[in-house]
Amino acid sequence: MEHIGNVLPKVDKDKTIKSSDEPVYNCPICMDFGWVHPTRPDSKPDYSQLVPCPCSIERFKVEREKRMLLQCNLPADTKGWTFENFEAYNDSLREALSIAQEIASGEGKLKWLILKGETDCGKSHLAVSICREWLIHDKPARYTFVPDMLDDLRSGYDSDAEHSFESKMQVYKTAPLLVLDDLGTEKLTDWGYEKLCIIINHRAEEGLYLVVTTNKDIRAIPGDKEHRIGSRLLRHRQGKLVEIEAPEYRLRQKT
Repeated sequence: MEHIGNVLPKVDKDKTIKSSDEPVYNCPICMDFGWVHPTRPDSKPDYSQLVPCPCSIERFKVEREKRMLLQCNLPADTKGWTFENFEAYNDSLREALSIAQEIASGEGKLKWLILKGETDCGKSHLAVSICREWLIHDKPARYTFVPDMLDDLRSGYDSDAEHSFESKMQVYKTAPLLVLDDLGTEKLTDWGYEKLCIIINHRAEEGLYLVVTTNKDIRAIPGDKEHRIGSRLLRHRQGKLVEIEAPEYRLRQKT
Protein backbone atom coordinates (compact mmCIF):
# COMPACT_ATOMS: atom_id res chain seq x y z
CA MET A 1 0.00 0.00 0.00
CA GLU A 2 1.23 3.48 -0.76
CA HIS A 3 0.09 6.80 0.67
CA ILE A 4 -1.91 9.04 -1.65
CA GLY A 5 0.59 11.82 -1.13
CA ASN A 6 3.16 9.83 -3.08
CA VAL A 7 1.42 10.74 -6.31
CA LEU A 8 1.92 14.43 -5.64
CA PRO A 9 5.00 16.24 -7.04
CA LYS A 10 8.19 15.33 -5.22
CA VAL A 11 10.11 17.90 -3.29
CA ASP A 12 12.92 19.45 -5.33
CA LYS A 13 16.09 17.55 -4.61
CA ASP A 14 18.01 20.81 -4.35
CA LYS A 15 15.82 21.90 -1.47
CA THR A 16 16.55 20.59 1.94
CA ILE A 17 14.13 20.26 4.80
CA LYS A 18 15.43 20.52 8.28
CA SER A 19 14.60 17.50 10.38
CA SER A 20 13.00 19.77 12.96
CA ASP A 21 10.51 20.95 10.32
CA GLU A 22 9.42 17.48 9.27
CA PRO A 23 5.90 16.58 10.41
CA VAL A 24 5.49 13.76 12.85
CA TYR A 25 2.87 11.17 11.91
CA ASN A 26 1.19 8.61 14.14
CA CYS A 27 0.97 6.25 11.18
CA PRO A 28 3.92 6.04 8.78
CA ILE A 29 1.82 4.09 6.26
CA CYS A 30 -0.88 6.68 5.50
CA MET A 31 0.72 9.68 7.21
CA ASP A 32 -2.50 10.08 9.23
CA PHE A 33 -4.59 10.48 6.08
CA GLY A 34 -6.56 7.34 7.00
CA TRP A 35 -6.66 5.95 3.45
CA VAL A 36 -4.13 4.26 1.19
CA HIS A 37 -3.88 2.97 -2.35
CA PRO A 38 -4.18 -0.84 -2.40
CA THR A 39 -1.40 -2.94 -3.90
CA ARG A 40 -2.02 -4.62 -7.25
CA PRO A 41 -1.03 -8.26 -7.96
CA ASP A 42 2.17 -6.92 -9.60
CA SER A 43 3.07 -5.23 -6.26
CA LYS A 44 2.54 -1.74 -7.64
CA PRO A 45 0.08 0.76 -6.07
CA ASP A 46 -3.38 0.91 -7.62
CA TYR A 47 -3.88 4.66 -7.84
CA SER A 48 -7.46 4.24 -9.06
CA GLN A 49 -8.64 3.10 -5.63
CA LEU A 50 -8.52 4.07 -1.98
CA VAL A 51 -9.00 1.70 0.93
CA PRO A 52 -8.89 2.29 4.69
CA CYS A 53 -5.44 2.14 6.19
CA PRO A 54 -5.01 -0.56 8.87
CA CYS A 55 -4.61 2.21 11.44
CA SER A 56 -8.12 3.49 10.65
CA ILE A 57 -10.10 0.27 10.44
CA GLU A 58 -10.83 0.11 14.17
CA ARG A 59 -11.65 3.83 14.29
CA PHE A 60 -14.04 3.48 11.35
CA LYS A 61 -15.65 0.48 13.06
CA VAL A 62 -16.21 2.47 16.28
CA GLU A 63 -17.63 5.40 14.33
CA ARG A 64 -19.98 3.11 12.43
CA GLU A 65 -21.17 1.52 15.68
CA LYS A 66 -21.90 4.97 17.10
CA ARG A 67 -23.88 5.95 13.99
CA MET A 68 -25.88 2.72 14.05
CA LEU A 69 -26.66 3.14 17.76
CA LEU A 70 -27.80 6.71 17.16
CA GLN A 71 -29.98 5.65 14.22
CA CYS A 72 -31.47 2.80 16.26
CA ASN A 73 -32.95 5.43 18.57
CA LEU A 74 -32.86 3.39 21.78
CA PRO A 75 -34.09 5.31 24.86
CA ALA A 76 -31.26 6.59 27.05
CA ASP A 77 -32.63 4.90 30.17
CA THR A 78 -32.32 1.45 28.53
CA LYS A 79 -28.52 1.57 28.31
CA GLY A 80 -28.05 -1.40 30.62
CA TRP A 81 -30.79 -3.60 29.20
CA THR A 82 -29.31 -6.83 27.83
CA PHE A 83 -30.19 -10.51 27.68
CA GLU A 84 -27.55 -11.16 30.34
CA ASN A 85 -29.35 -9.16 33.04
CA PHE A 86 -32.90 -10.17 32.09
CA GLU A 87 -34.56 -12.01 34.99
CA ALA A 88 -36.38 -15.02 33.56
CA TYR A 89 -37.79 -16.44 36.78
CA ASN A 90 -40.85 -18.26 35.41
CA ASP A 91 -41.81 -20.34 32.39
CA SER A 92 -43.41 -17.53 30.37
CA LEU A 93 -40.36 -15.29 30.85
CA ARG A 94 -38.01 -18.12 29.95
CA GLU A 95 -40.00 -18.79 26.77
CA ALA A 96 -39.97 -15.08 25.89
CA LEU A 97 -36.22 -14.88 26.48
CA SER A 98 -35.51 -17.97 24.37
CA ILE A 99 -37.53 -16.74 21.40
CA ALA A 100 -36.13 -13.21 21.70
CA GLN A 101 -32.62 -14.66 21.52
CA GLU A 102 -33.61 -16.64 18.42
CA ILE A 103 -34.87 -13.45 16.76
CA ALA A 104 -31.68 -11.66 17.83
CA SER A 105 -29.50 -14.34 16.25
CA GLY A 106 -31.26 -14.04 12.90
CA GLU A 107 -30.57 -17.73 12.34
CA GLY A 108 -33.90 -19.33 13.21
CA LYS A 109 -37.13 -19.58 11.26
CA LEU A 110 -38.92 -16.86 13.23
CA LYS A 111 -38.87 -13.29 11.98
CA TRP A 112 -41.77 -11.73 13.90
CA LEU A 113 -42.25 -11.68 17.66
CA ILE A 114 -45.23 -10.25 19.54
CA LEU A 115 -44.66 -9.87 23.28
CA LYS A 116 -47.88 -9.38 25.22
CA GLY A 117 -48.01 -8.73 28.95
CA GLU A 118 -48.84 -6.28 31.67
CA THR A 119 -46.91 -3.04 32.20
CA ASP A 120 -43.26 -3.42 33.26
CA CYS A 121 -43.10 -7.21 32.96
CA GLY A 122 -39.99 -7.29 30.75
CA LYS A 123 -41.39 -6.86 27.22
CA SER A 124 -39.45 -3.71 26.38
CA HIS A 125 -36.29 -5.07 28.04
CA LEU A 126 -36.33 -8.02 25.65
CA ALA A 127 -37.14 -5.86 22.62
CA VAL A 128 -34.25 -3.50 23.39
CA SER A 129 -31.93 -6.46 24.00
CA ILE A 130 -32.76 -7.80 20.53
CA CYS A 131 -31.80 -4.44 19.03
CA ARG A 132 -28.51 -4.39 20.94
CA GLU A 133 -27.59 -7.86 19.70
CA TRP A 134 -28.26 -6.80 16.11
CA LEU A 135 -26.05 -3.74 16.54
CA ILE A 136 -23.26 -5.82 18.10
CA HIS A 137 -23.28 -7.97 14.95
CA ASP A 138 -23.18 -4.89 12.71
CA LYS A 139 -26.81 -5.21 11.61
CA PRO A 140 -29.00 -2.07 11.56
CA ALA A 141 -32.07 -1.97 13.79
CA ARG A 142 -34.70 0.64 14.60
CA TYR A 143 -36.54 1.00 17.90
CA THR A 144 -39.61 3.19 18.27
CA PHE A 145 -42.28 3.89 20.86
CA VAL A 146 -45.42 3.73 18.68
CA PRO A 147 -46.99 7.09 19.72
CA ASP A 148 -43.62 8.79 19.13
CA MET A 149 -43.33 7.16 15.71
CA LEU A 150 -46.69 8.52 14.63
CA ASP A 151 -45.75 12.00 15.90
CA ASP A 152 -42.45 11.72 14.02
CA LEU A 153 -44.26 10.85 10.80
CA ARG A 154 -46.69 13.76 11.20
CA SER A 155 -43.80 16.18 11.70
CA GLY A 156 -42.37 15.05 8.37
CA TYR A 157 -45.07 16.92 6.47
CA ASP A 158 -43.42 20.21 7.44
CA SER A 159 -39.79 19.11 7.06
CA ASP A 160 -37.19 19.23 4.32
CA ALA A 161 -36.40 16.32 2.02
CA GLU A 162 -34.00 14.61 4.42
CA HIS A 163 -36.59 14.57 7.21
CA SER A 164 -39.71 14.47 5.08
CA PHE A 165 -42.68 12.20 5.70
CA GLU A 166 -41.62 9.98 2.80
CA SER A 167 -38.05 9.54 4.04
CA LYS A 168 -39.20 8.78 7.59
CA MET A 169 -41.83 6.36 6.38
CA GLN A 170 -39.17 4.58 4.35
CA VAL A 171 -37.06 4.04 7.46
CA TYR A 172 -39.91 2.34 9.34
CA LYS A 173 -40.90 0.28 6.32
CA THR A 174 -37.44 -0.95 5.36
CA ALA A 175 -35.25 -1.13 8.50
CA PRO A 176 -33.87 -4.70 8.66
CA LEU A 177 -35.30 -4.95 12.19
CA LEU A 178 -38.09 -2.75 13.54
CA VAL A 179 -39.30 -2.72 17.14
CA LEU A 180 -42.78 -1.27 17.72
CA ASP A 181 -42.90 -0.75 21.47
CA ASP A 182 -46.23 -0.32 23.30
CA LEU A 183 -48.63 -0.85 20.42
CA GLY A 184 -52.11 0.17 21.56
CA THR A 185 -50.94 2.70 24.17
CA GLU A 186 -53.24 5.27 22.62
CA LYS A 187 -56.27 4.82 20.42
CA LEU A 188 -55.28 5.11 16.79
CA THR A 189 -56.72 7.82 14.60
CA ASP A 190 -57.74 6.82 11.08
CA TRP A 191 -54.51 8.39 9.84
CA GLY A 192 -52.33 6.52 12.33
CA TYR A 193 -54.19 3.29 11.66
CA GLU A 194 -53.53 3.58 7.94
CA LYS A 195 -49.82 4.29 8.42
CA LEU A 196 -49.34 1.37 10.79
CA CYS A 197 -51.11 -0.95 8.35
CA ILE A 198 -48.82 0.20 5.54
CA ILE A 199 -45.68 -0.34 7.62
CA ILE A 200 -46.70 -3.77 8.91
CA ASN A 201 -47.95 -5.00 5.52
CA HIS A 202 -44.79 -3.85 3.78
CA ARG A 203 -42.59 -5.64 6.28
CA ALA A 204 -44.65 -8.81 5.90
CA GLU A 205 -44.37 -8.72 2.12
CA GLU A 206 -40.61 -8.08 2.20
CA GLY A 207 -39.83 -10.67 4.89
CA LEU A 208 -38.32 -8.12 7.28
CA TYR A 209 -37.94 -8.64 11.02
CA LEU A 210 -40.52 -7.13 13.36
CA VAL A 211 -40.86 -7.11 17.15
CA VAL A 212 -44.03 -5.76 18.78
CA THR A 213 -44.74 -5.24 22.46
CA THR A 214 -48.20 -4.55 23.84
CA ASN A 215 -50.38 -4.92 26.91
CA LYS A 216 -53.53 -5.09 24.79
CA ASP A 217 -55.39 -8.01 23.28
CA ILE A 218 -53.90 -8.31 19.79
CA ARG A 219 -57.39 -9.02 18.43
CA ALA A 220 -58.76 -5.80 19.94
CA ILE A 221 -56.09 -3.12 19.64
CA PRO A 222 -57.68 0.32 20.22
CA GLY A 223 -58.36 1.91 16.85
CA ASP A 224 -57.93 -1.33 14.90
CA LYS A 225 -61.55 -1.20 13.79
CA GLU A 226 -61.22 -3.72 10.99
CA HIS A 227 -58.77 -5.91 12.96
CA ARG A 228 -56.33 -5.69 10.07
CA ILE A 229 -53.33 -5.00 12.30
CA GLY A 230 -54.12 -7.76 14.77
CA SER A 231 -54.90 -10.23 12.00
CA ARG A 232 -51.68 -9.47 10.14
CA LEU A 233 -49.60 -9.84 13.30
CA LEU A 234 -51.19 -13.14 14.31
CA ARG A 235 -51.22 -14.91 10.96
CA HIS A 236 -47.63 -14.27 9.91
CA ARG A 237 -46.24 -17.72 9.12
CA GLN A 238 -42.86 -16.83 10.62
CA GLY A 239 -44.29 -15.06 13.65
CA LYS A 240 -44.85 -15.99 17.27
CA LEU A 241 -47.06 -14.52 20.02
CA VAL A 242 -45.69 -14.94 23.54
CA GLU A 243 -47.87 -13.98 26.48
CA ILE A 244 -45.77 -13.04 29.50
CA GLU A 245 -47.37 -13.76 32.84
CA ALA A 246 -45.41 -11.81 35.42
CA PRO A 247 -46.17 -9.02 37.91
CA GLU A 248 -44.93 -5.48 37.42
CA TYR A 249 -41.20 -5.47 38.08
CA ARG A 250 -41.24 -2.46 40.42
CA LEU A 251 -44.00 -4.00 42.52
CA ARG A 252 -42.17 -7.32 42.70
CA GLN A 253 -39.05 -5.53 43.92
CA LYS A 254 -41.00 -4.19 46.91
CA THR A 255 -42.20 -7.61 48.07
